[in-house]
Amino acid sequence: MGSFTWKAEGQGNPSVAAITSDLQYIHDKYASSPAYLKMGGRFVVFVYADPGDQLRYGRRWTQANTLKAYLVLKIFTVIRKCPNQPDAWHELCPGRAEKGVGNDSFTISPGFYKASEPQHAWRATCSNGMQKIQAMLASQSEFLS
Repeated sequence: MGSFTWKAEGQGNPSVAAITSDLQYIHDKYASSPAYLKMGGRFVVFVYADPGDQLRYGRRWTQANTLKAYLVLKIFTVIRKCPNQPDAWHELCPGRAEKGVGNDSFTISPGFYKASEPQHAWRATCSNGMQKIQAMLASQSEFLS
């Protein structure tokens, strides 16, 4: 099952017009495939963001979403105060063992470190890995990764 992760948001603040154009491209080129992830018949787009993205980020994406894609935006510190709510929120944090975002998403990671770092941020063992999988399944979140 495929979906699209839009990463350009993580390197800047694209205009509403640019986002609308990219959503149209995704819709036209990929979303018609039966293998593409859909929620309620709508094509799903995961959006990555940079740490500085806040309320303007949610506004740009909801304004640009004229095709009614199912938007899953990366969380930021005040997501519940965002007046322009997407369909769901997610967090990509491979350096954490697990991260739940309400009922929207739940992510687990086997461990992560950058080559420039002297230590692993954390490392899963078989036993705690199974505990993380059980916690993820028990969360009943919409998106599991």
